[in-house]
Amino acid sequence: MSSITLNRGTAYAHGGALLPTVSSPRTLLLLGTALALVAAAALGDPRPMIAADPDLARLLRGMALIKGVLVLAALGILLWRFGRPLESAHLMAYLFGAWLTSAATVLIWQLSHIVPAAIVFHAGELLLLLTAWRDGHRPRAAD
Repeated sequence: MSSITLNRGTAYAHGGALLPTVSSPRTLLLLGTALALVAAAALGDPRPMIAADPDLARLLRGMALIKGVLVLAALGILLWRFGRPLESAHLMAYLFGAWLTSAATVLIWQLSHIVPAAIVFHAGELLLLLTAWRDGHRPRAAD
């Protein structure tokens, strides 16, 4: 059985393999986002779409820029949030949400897989919003 432990200073075990220790959630966020960006950029070539319909390509790239601003804002907020104690379930949800929105934005910029990328972007956005809503929520003690 595999496990992932998100305690500071411990190694992460997955399927019996020992992975390098990641020192902070901020590092996980930045490295995972960079990996998501590179992977998404490798998935598409925008040249055929630009040649086929330059006006649509400009519109979609403008939308990708707007999404990019949202992603940068979310990353900034998460970098701030990761400076405080955080439950591991919320940490994982925040990380996956940030990685999904980052990768989807690049896919839209690349003009490839636009419909799946839009679905992934909005799913990641929803994950971030729901996690932020539940973060810090503690059930009230019965009176």
